Amino acid sequence: MKKHGEELIYSGAWVLVIGTTISALGQTKEITMGDPNGAKWVAQGNAIQAFGNSLQGLGNIELFLEEKEPFQLDAIIGAWLQVGGNITDIVATDFEIHTSKEDGLRLNAVGSGVQGVGAAYEAVGAAAGKSPTKNLEVTGNSLFALGAFLDATGSVFVLNKMDTSGDRLSLIGSWVQVVGACVEVIALTIASNINLAQQKREVDDGIGYYWYVPNTVLLKGIQMAPL
Repeated sequence: MKKHGEELIYSGAWVLVIGTTISALGQTKEITMGDPNGAKWVAQGNAIQAFGNSLQGLGNIELFLEEKEPFQLDAIIGAWLQVGGNITDIVATDFEIHTSKEDGLRLNAVGSGVQGVGAAYEAVGAAAGKSPTKNLEVTGNSLFALGAFLDATGSVFVLNKMDTSGDRLSLIGSWVQVVGACVEVIALTIASNINLAQQKREVDDGIGYYWYVPNTVLLKGIQMAPL
């Protein structure tokens, strides 16, 4: 049975897959098709990502309060840094659409950079953790960090009049983030299945399990007094 904190983290991971995919599709529409609506998709995707990261942040706080594991602090810091980065990117996109594209690009570089730092913190936390799939979790978070840094670098390139290279970097970065989010979901799913299987084995082996037979209770194979 999953703890509530674990359920929040798992739910947040799926929300991140949805959010990153919407943002990446928006980037694709805007960069490859010249569709101005793509920017709105990017903002919506970032809003969804902020929600997903908030769920993971709350989940990690719950687990830390219960387990007091130091590595969980890295996950907490990482999740909330990413929330801050997402919110900054939302504001940046709004600037690009309604105010100044240049100011929007500057803010986007900052927001995506903060996201990258947050994902790196989560990778460090995962590496120090006890999950049976921690290597896969580290890979997912590292890919997410790489994608965010590529997006930030792309914005800097565009600011320096290297539009084609910058757009390519941002587009690649957005899809690398999707891959990273998917890898994290896969890792959490496998870890959950392993933990549930382990719990089932413990029950089957008689740890804390009662067998009932007529007029008698057996606890771990030891016959007790008749009922």
